[in-house]
Amino acid sequence: MLGVLIALPALVRPGVRIGVAWRTLACVIGSLVLFAAALKPAGLVLATAASVLLASLADRGMAWRTRLIAAAVIAALCWLVFSLALGMVLPVWPWSV
Repeated sequence: MLGVLIALPALVRPGVRIGVAWRTLACVIGSLVLFAAALKPAGLVLATAASVLLASLADRGMAWRTRLIAAAVIAALCWLVFSLALGMVLPVWPWSV
């Protein structure tokens, strides 16, 4: 709501309009939706990896090798933090539901 209140006056001010990076917006929002939808059926590790891969598509300059490494590292860190360190009960893999 606050963002809308800030953005509305900017629409009527004179000046140079900024462009919206629709691909970036779609990749980031899509990765959040994907994670929320995939967490229960796919588990924490696969949902996190898929979400990171989708979000990384926002950067066209990133190599696929880098994307895969980032997805694996972030998924492992999420497992370490949420399952081991915090002891949260989350489905880690699809077969652990």
